[in-house]
Amino acid sequence: MNKQFILLLLYLFFGCMVLPAKEVRITLKNPGTLADFLKDESDITELILSGEMDSSDFYAISQNENLLQTLTKIDLYNVSASIIPKDAFYACDKLVEIILPHALTVIESDAFTDCTQLKKIQLPLSIRQLGAYCFSNCQSLVEISIPEGVVQVPRRAFDYCCSLKEISLPSTLKAINKGAFYFTGLSSIDLPQRLEIIEEDAFYGSKLEKIMLPASLREIGINAFINCPELESISVADNNTHFTSLDGVLFNADITTLLCYPAGKQGKFYEVPPTTTSLGDFAFSGAMDNNNYPINSHLTSIKLPDGLKSIAQGAFSGRIALKQLDLPNSINEIGNTAFFSTGLERITIPEQVKVLSDLLFYNCLFLKKVNLPDNLQTIGEYAFYKCPELESIQIPSHTTKIGYNAFNGCSKLKEVVIPDRIHTIYGGTFYDCTSLVQVHLPVTLHTLESAFSNCSKLNTITIPASLNYFDLWTFNECDNLQTIYLLPETPPVTDDYDHIALPENVVIYVPDGSVDIYKSNPQWGIFDIRPLSTSGLKEIGSNLENDFNIQVNLEGEITIRTSQEGRIEIYSLNGLLLHLQKIDRGENHLQKTAEGVNRILIVYTSASGKRSVYKL
Repeated sequence: MNKQFILLLLYLFFGCMVLPAKEVRITLKNPGTLADFLKDESDITELILSGEMDSSDFYAISQNENLLQTLTKIDLYNVSASIIPKDAFYACDKLVEIILPHALTVIESDAFTDCTQLKKIQLPLSIRQLGAYCFSNCQSLVEISIPEGVVQVPRRAFDYCCSLKEISLPSTLKAINKGAFYFTGLSSIDLPQRLEIIEEDAFYGSKLEKIMLPASLREIGINAFINCPELESISVADNNTHFTSLDGVLFNADITTLLCYPAGKQGKFYEVPPTTTSLGDFAFSGAMDNNNYPINSHLTSIKLPDGLKSIAQGAFSGRIALKQLDLPNSINEIGNTAFFSTGLERITIPEQVKVLSDLLFYNCLFLKKVNLPDNLQTIGEYAFYKCPELESIQIPSHTTKIGYNAFNGCSKLKEVVIPDRIHTIYGGTFYDCTSLVQVHLPVTLHTLESAFSNCSKLNTITIPASLNYFDLWTFNECDNLQTIYLLPETPPVTDDYDHIALPENVVIYVPDGSVDIYKSNPQWGIFDIRPLSTSGLKEIGSNLENDFNIQVNLEGEITIRTSQEGRIEIYSLNGLLLHLQKIDRGENHLQKTAEGVNRILIVYTSASGKRSVYKL
C-alpha cells in the first residue's frame, strides 16, 4: 500500500510540473543564417533576435516544427528588417506575443494568419502598409492599434478575429477593404473623418451594436453591415452628401433606396418611406447562425410603398419572423435569394415580374401558397428549393423555362401542370417531391433530365410524342410508378452507360406500330412494352371505376357520368393536351375537340386516385 501511495505522489508531482521557460538570444551578423543557430535547439519558449534578417530567417522560424511546439514569444525589436514577408508566421499556433522590428514598414499578406493564440502585438509607428489576411483567424487577439500613415485596412485583414474588441484606426485611413472585419468581436468602432470607402462584407457577421458613418464616406459595398445580430442603428453625419439615416436605417441621400435595415433593430413593424423606389442588396436581411439558420429576427410585418419598383438580391433573407408580405403592383424586378429562409406563408408576385430569380424562396419552410403572374417567363434554379409546406403551384402558360432543382424538396406538392412552352425539364426540378401524384408534361417537351427522382407516390405518367431525350435517372427511386404512356413513335435517346432506372414491374404503353422497335431497343426492351389499342373505345390503363361511364355522340360531344369527383385530360395521339377539366358527381359534358373523336386519348383520374386511359 505504501509503495502505491508513493508512486501516486510521484505521478502527481511530475505530471503536473510545468517545464521552465527557455529563453534564447541570437544575434545575426549575416542574414540567412538563423536556421543554423536553431538546428540544435529545442524547447525554446522565448526567442530574442537582433541583427539583420531576410525572408529565409523568418521562414526558419515558421517552418521549424519542433520550435513551434513550445515557442510562445518572439522579440524582434532590434532586428534590422523593414518587411515581414508573406506567410512569415503562418499557423504559429502557440505564439502568444510578438514584438516587431522597430523600423518595420510593411506586413505582407498572411503574415500572422492562423496564429490562434496570439494576444499581444504592437504595430510600430513606422508601419505604412498591411497585406491581405495579415491577421486572419487570430482568434485570441483582443486589441490592436493601426498607426498613422496607413491608408487602408486590406482585404480580410482581421477576419475571424472573434476576440477582437478594440481597434484604433488612423486619421489617414481612406478605405476599409473587402471583409476586413469579417466575423470579428468588435462591438463598436470609431471611423476616421477621411474614410471614403467601406467595401463589401467589411463588417459582415461582426458584433457591432451601432456605428456612425463620417461625412467623407462616399461608397459602401454590399453586405458591409449584414448578418450583424446586435446591430441596432446606423447613423450618418449630417453633412454627408451620399447617405442618410432615418431612425437608424441606412438610405441613399435622396431616400430612394433603402440600403440597410440593421439586423438587430428592435420593433416588429416597419413602414418603408413613400419616396423609396428600390430595396438594396440584402436591405432587410436578418442574421444567420453558422448553419445558415435565421436568428434574432424581430420584424414580423413590413409595409412597402406603392411606388416601389425593384427588390434586390437577398432583400428579406433570414427574416424568419416575417410571415406575410404584400408586394405592390409597381414592382417589376425581384433579385435572387430575396426571400431566402423567410417565414413567409403566402405571397402574390406582381404582374410586371417576368422572372422568378434563382433561389428566390430557397428554404422557406412555411410557404404554403404562391400566386404567380400570368406573364411569368422564367422560374429560376432552386427557386422553391426545400419549401416542404408548398402543396400546389399553378405555373403560368407563358412560362418558357423552369430551372434546375426549382421545386426540389417540395415534399407536399401533389400536382403540377407544366405549360406547353417548356422544351426541357432540367435535373432535380421535382426531386424528392414525395407527395407528387399528378404530373402533366407539355407537348413541346424535347428533353427530360433526371427531374423526378424520389417522387415515391408517382403512379402514372404520360410522356408526349415530342420527346427526343430521356435521362436514365428521370424516375430514379420512383418505386410506386406502375404505368408510363410513352407516345414517341421511336424510342427517345438515352445514355448507354447504365440501365434506365425504373421499377422492374412498370408497364410501358407505346404507339401501336412502335412495339417492336421499343422491344428491340437495349434500354427500353427490358421492360413490359404494350401497345396503345386503336380499336374502338377501350380501357388500356388501370382498373375502371364501376360507376364511371363515357358516351360519345356522332357530333363528337363527350358525356361522362360518375358518382364521384375526378378529372379528365384529353390528348391528341401525338401527345398534345387538348383539354383539361375537373368533373363533378353526376353528368358532365365536354366540349368537342378540334381533333374530333377518332384520334384522341382520354385520361380519367378519380377522386380516389385511380387512373384509366382510353383511346377513341
